[in-house]
Amino acid sequence: KVRSDFVTNASHELRTPVAAIRGAVETLLTLDFSRDASAARRFVEMIERHSGRLESLAGDLLELSRIESQGGRFSPSSLSVAKLSADLHERWRDGLEAGGLSWSCRGLDTCPMVRANAHLVDLILDNLVDNAIKFTPSGGRIGVVWRKSPGWIEVEVSDTGCGIPIADQERVFERFYQVATARSEIGGRDGVRRGTGLGLSIVRHAAAAL
Repeated sequence: KVRSDFVTNASHELRTPVAAIRGAVETLLTLDFSRDASAARRFVEMIERHSGRLESLAGDLLELSRIESQGGRFSPSSLSVAKLSADLHERWRDGLEAGGLSWSCRGLDTCPMVRANAHLVDLILDNLVDNAIKFTPSGGRIGVVWRKSPGWIEVEVSDTGCGIPIADQERVFERFYQVATARSEIGGRDGVRRGTGLGLSIVRHAAAAL
């Protein structure tokens, strides 16, 4: 049933942007660009937006497939926590600045190194920070904290955004599950893309693979 539901949901999520792109192209073919330049631009922007969503969906589906197909065969290596954190900040610098968000990273002095798979760690942190940025209003804060305990290291991503309602917390790791529209409205800003509904599922599988 899980596999059947996944195929159904994936087909629906892929069909929506494809239909929008097809409709925009069909309309563009009927326009006189010399007289309807503004309308043409709107449809081109629609194609750009929905093709970007298709690209995100394809990328996330491939990541899920890769994690599941490789099982536990992800080779670990010794990683610098300071470098992981600096690279993470650099990847999301533009998004933080665009959203008017401040950034902090603590615990680097107590956690100099960690042994793990770099790709999986980056995948987890990128998805969590992406969510934090999307659902935190301008003026908010995004924080990363590293903590060392005997035998393991914990990393926490926090934000001052709208959070996730308790009723939804058990389901957020399901593929394609997205919290109610109100959450998007609270955190939404102009130009913020809609998520694929796969990010936290990727986080769960990546954490298990680690």
